[in-house]
Amino acid sequence: MYVFAIALAVSGSSRPTIRSLRTLRGWHWEDITTHLSGIRALQRANHPSRPTVLEGEGFVTLEHSLDMLKELTMLAPQFVALSPLDGSVIGYTLTIDPRALRAGLASAGLHACYEPFFSMIERLEWEGAALDDSRWVMGGQCCVAAGWRRQGLMRRLYDAQAQALALEDERLLLSGTPLTSASAVVTAIDTANVPSARAHERAGFVEIGRYSYAERPSLSSGGGDVDGWSIVLRPTG
Repeated sequence: MYVFAIALAVSGSSRPTIRSLRTLRGWHWEDITTHLSGIRALQRANHPSRPTVLEGEGFVTLEHSLDMLKELTMLAPQFVALSPLDGSVIGYTLTIDPRALRAGLASAGLHACYEPFFSMIERLEWEGAALDDSRWVMGGQCCVAAGWRRQGLMRRLYDAQAQALALEDERLLLSGTPLTSASAVVTAIDTANVPSARAHERAGFVEIGRYSYAERPSLSSGGGDVDGWSIVLRPTG
């Protein structure tokens, strides 16, 4: 059995472990499902519709079904942060490559969820060139449990994601597939989600554009009083 996993914590350390859920061959789905259920629990706890979301704290906009999370795991590396206390999921970052959707590899449900974001993001520019001319992936969502925030965990998750994307493309290049490594991770943040925007800034993201809900009514989150999306980018290099 060959499992692609990255563990960035030292044995016996009090630091959380960062682990990839990407399956290459034969990793038993029941093992992965345990962590995906942990992601689901964090999503539910941090959605603005839940009373557990405190004023002044960040929130997540999308909730994914377990089937959607499984599908994402098959399409790209997904990462979790595991508690050093009990191994539970205390953070995660999701990734989706627009090429997977454009190639028809994603289900109708996943396509409906992410295509509006892709069509919004690809119109923007980065470093004087159209973003769509470079190879970018979307950070589908990043969340850290309340008790583990402001400890650099989001940056560690995104660092692991960037490393995995480079390995992913190196493996594709060796197989003869003409792809280059991802140059950037791009994500969309509800402009009402100020804590998330600040956390992404600390993790190395910069804003490259904004959209109002009036421009993209299908993407209105209802998460706050400010009506729009901030599109932020982090180079992988």
